[in-house]
Amino acid sequence: MTSVVIIADNGAELARLTASVRTLRGAEIVRHASGHTSVARLVARYAPSLVVIGEMTPRALTFQCVREVRSASPRSAVVVIAATAGARWLAEALQAGATAALPVETVPAALEAVVAEALTTDHVGAAPAALAA
Repeated sequence: MTSVVIIADNGAELARLTASVRTLRGAEIVRHASGHTSVARLVARYAPSLVVIGEMTPRALTFQCVREVRSASPRSAVVVIAATAGARWLAEALQAGATAALPVETVPAALEAVVAEALTTDHVGAAPAALAA
């Protein structure tokens, strides 16, 4: 079973990410959260296998969430789903510590494969990966 925490900054994004995660075999959503909550405390409490973070406004909040998750639970895979498909944005998410970053339009087809790979990676000191559109 893959325990999952989903972090988003609005209801529509949360619903979209939840629907995507529910397509993953063996995934169990243990908690939903707003990017405006104490992400570090939440992740430390649940120690999920996977944290899915939707792009937030301002985008710096997304990168802050990634850093907090990485600090609180270094072994959790962190996948950022970006509304922006630009290479610079995806690179920034990876530099912040995301295991993988996906543009939203690739999510239905790519999420399962990316998550499977992310969950088999030792995240401490691992090089992140990105999937461009």
